[in-house]
Amino acid sequence: MSDLKRMLITQHQMQRDSFGADPTLMSTDEAIEFIHWNVTALTDELHEMLGEIGWKPWASSRHIHGPQAAKEMIDAWHFFMNIMLALGPFISQDMMPGQKFPANVAELAEWWEMAYNAKKRVNEERQAQGYDGVSTKCSTCKREISEIDMNNLTCSFGPEDCPYKKETPNG
Repeated sequence: MSDLKRMLITQHQMQRDSFGADPTLMSTDEAIEFIHWNVTALTDELHEMLGEIGWKPWASSRHIHGPQAAKEMIDAWHFFMNIMLALGPFISQDMMPGQKFPANVAELAEWWEMAYNAKKRVNEERQAQGYDGVSTKCSTCKREISEIDMNNLTCSFGPEDCPYKKETPNG
């Protein structure tokens, strides 16, 4: 069993046992609220971690309180895993063609590992090709052009404004 799988299963169990909530069984509205407050908590933990290092260019202290910073990162990791769990039921099969929808937390962990490795390969290719972060993005929604689904346009400004939309016979 992978470390990620073990951690997600443990985090899932803690959410159910300690809080009586299962992030993998939430309605859309419940998941939105759960994800929102976990993102807020995650951000707060990251800011607390910054308080443990002397990062301020206007201050003379150059320090890293390693153990304290690590504890804040562990807290952040808990909230990050909560988000991963809550997103599980909403992961579309379209994101990873040929892969079945994660049916349980163990499969969800496998999906996250597979998705991470796929994205890592994309990032490595981008860096090898001199990725600038601009020229390969849609000028309207700013999404990566290679990731725009032509059958289900994802422009945040609406399909009618997407410069990559398919032309229909009538329009």
